[in-house]
Amino acid sequence: MMNSMMNPSTSGSASAHQVFAAAAMLAAPVDEDRPPVSSHLAHQLEVVREMLRDLETQTGAGQRHVMAKVVRFISEELRKLRLELAGQRADTGHPTLGRTIERLAREAERPAPAVRPFRRRAELVLAVLAIAA
Repeated sequence: MMNSMMNPSTSGSASAHQVFAAAAMLAAPVDEDRPPVSSHLAHQLEVVREMLRDLETQTGAGQRHVMAKVVRFISEELRKLRLELAGQRADTGHPTLGRTIERLAREAERPAPAVRPFRRRAELVLAVLAIAA
Protein backbone atom coordinates (compact mmCIF):
# COMPACT_ATOMS: atom_id res chain seq x y z
CA MET A 1 0.00 0.00 0.00
CA MET A 2 2.79 2.43 0.84
CA ASN A 3 4.36 1.98 -2.60
CA SER A 4 1.13 2.92 -4.34
CA MET A 5 0.88 6.03 -2.17
CA MET A 6 4.45 7.03 -2.95
CA ASN A 7 4.20 6.51 -6.72
CA PRO A 8 1.88 9.01 -8.43
CA SER A 9 1.89 6.96 -11.65
CA THR A 10 -0.10 4.11 -10.10
CA SER A 11 -3.79 3.78 -10.72
CA GLY A 12 -5.91 6.18 -8.73
CA SER A 13 -3.62 9.12 -9.40
CA ALA A 14 -6.11 11.51 -7.82
CA SER A 15 -5.60 9.69 -4.56
CA ALA A 16 -1.84 9.86 -5.00
CA HIS A 17 -2.11 13.58 -5.70
CA GLN A 18 -4.17 14.01 -2.55
CA VAL A 19 -1.56 12.11 -0.53
CA PHE A 20 1.23 14.32 -1.85
CA ALA A 21 -0.82 17.47 -1.23
CA ALA A 22 -1.57 16.39 2.34
CA ALA A 23 2.09 15.51 2.90
CA ALA A 24 3.14 18.92 1.61
CA MET A 25 0.72 20.60 4.00
CA LEU A 26 2.05 18.50 6.88
CA ALA A 27 5.59 19.52 6.01
CA ALA A 28 4.69 23.22 5.95
CA PRO A 29 6.22 25.39 8.67
CA VAL A 30 4.26 25.58 11.89
CA ASP A 31 2.60 28.89 12.68
CA GLU A 32 3.92 29.69 16.15
CA ASP A 33 0.99 32.04 16.86
CA ARG A 34 -1.56 29.34 16.10
CA PRO A 35 -2.75 27.19 19.02
CA PRO A 36 -2.31 23.43 18.67
CA VAL A 37 -5.28 21.17 17.88
CA SER A 38 -7.49 21.02 20.95
CA SER A 39 -6.99 17.93 23.05
CA HIS A 40 -10.69 17.11 22.64
CA LEU A 41 -10.49 17.23 18.84
CA ALA A 42 -7.19 15.35 18.88
CA HIS A 43 -8.85 12.60 20.94
CA GLN A 44 -11.84 12.51 18.57
CA LEU A 45 -9.54 12.26 15.55
CA GLU A 46 -7.70 9.35 17.12
CA VAL A 47 -10.99 7.56 17.89
CA VAL A 48 -12.10 8.01 14.27
CA ARG A 49 -8.72 6.74 13.00
CA GLU A 50 -9.13 3.65 15.19
CA MET A 51 -12.64 3.12 13.79
CA LEU A 52 -11.16 3.29 10.28
CA ARG A 53 -8.42 0.79 11.15
CA ASP A 54 -11.07 -1.67 12.38
CA LEU A 55 -13.37 -1.32 9.37
CA GLU A 56 -12.22 -4.50 7.64
CA THR A 57 -13.15 -6.60 10.68
CA GLN A 58 -16.79 -5.44 10.53
CA THR A 59 -19.72 -7.03 8.72
CA GLY A 60 -21.08 -5.19 5.67
CA ALA A 61 -23.79 -3.56 7.78
CA GLY A 62 -21.24 -2.65 10.44
CA GLN A 63 -18.94 -1.13 7.82
CA ARG A 64 -21.75 1.02 6.41
CA HIS A 65 -22.73 2.15 9.92
CA VAL A 66 -19.17 3.11 10.89
CA MET A 67 -18.54 4.76 7.53
CA ALA A 68 -21.70 6.87 7.87
CA LYS A 69 -20.57 7.95 11.36
CA VAL A 70 -17.16 8.92 10.00
CA VAL A 71 -18.76 10.96 7.19
CA ARG A 72 -21.03 12.77 9.68
CA PHE A 73 -18.10 13.53 12.01
CA ILE A 74 -15.93 14.86 9.16
CA SER A 75 -18.78 16.96 7.74
CA GLU A 76 -19.61 18.50 11.11
CA GLU A 77 -15.99 19.32 11.90
CA LEU A 78 -15.40 20.87 8.49
CA ARG A 79 -18.51 23.02 8.90
CA LYS A 80 -17.28 24.16 12.32
CA LEU A 81 -14.02 25.24 10.71
CA ARG A 82 -15.91 26.88 7.83
CA LEU A 83 -13.69 25.27 5.24
CA GLU A 84 -14.65 25.55 1.58
CA LEU A 85 -16.36 22.36 0.49
CA ALA A 86 -17.90 23.03 -2.93
CA GLY A 87 -16.86 22.09 -6.45
CA GLN A 88 -13.59 21.01 -7.97
CA ARG A 89 -10.38 22.93 -8.22
CA ALA A 90 -10.38 24.54 -11.64
CA ASP A 91 -6.58 24.60 -11.89
CA THR A 92 -6.10 20.84 -11.39
CA GLY A 93 -9.51 19.23 -11.75
CA HIS A 94 -8.89 17.30 -8.54
CA PRO A 95 -11.75 16.97 -6.07
CA THR A 96 -12.15 19.48 -3.27
CA LEU A 97 -13.09 18.50 0.26
CA GLY A 98 -16.77 18.65 -0.65
CA ARG A 99 -16.35 16.24 -3.55
CA THR A 100 -14.27 13.93 -1.40
CA ILE A 101 -16.98 13.91 1.28
CA GLU A 102 -19.60 13.17 -1.37
CA ARG A 103 -17.52 10.19 -2.51
CA LEU A 104 -17.16 9.02 1.08
CA ALA A 105 -20.92 9.31 1.64
CA ARG A 106 -21.71 7.39 -1.57
CA GLU A 107 -19.29 4.64 -0.60
CA ALA A 108 -20.84 4.38 2.86
CA GLU A 109 -24.25 3.76 1.27
CA ARG A 110 -23.14 0.95 -1.06
CA PRO A 111 -24.26 -2.59 -0.14
CA ALA A 112 -20.64 -3.78 -0.34
CA PRO A 113 -18.49 -0.71 0.35
CA ALA A 114 -14.86 -0.52 -0.78
CA VAL A 115 -13.22 -0.21 2.62
CA ARG A 116 -9.61 0.55 1.68
CA PRO A 117 -10.30 3.48 -0.69
CA PHE A 118 -12.80 4.87 1.83
CA ARG A 119 -10.23 4.62 4.62
CA ARG A 120 -7.48 6.29 2.54
CA ARG A 121 -9.72 9.22 1.60
CA ALA A 122 -11.08 9.60 5.13
CA GLU A 123 -7.56 9.58 6.61
CA LEU A 124 -6.55 12.38 4.22
CA VAL A 125 -9.52 14.49 5.30
CA LEU A 126 -8.69 13.78 8.95
CA ALA A 127 -5.16 15.06 8.29
CA VAL A 128 -6.66 18.25 6.83
CA LEU A 129 -8.87 18.61 9.93
CA ALA A 130 -5.88 18.23 12.22
CA ILE A 131 -3.99 20.91 10.30
CA ALA A 132 -6.91 23.32 9.93
CA ALA A 133 -8.14 23.13 13.52
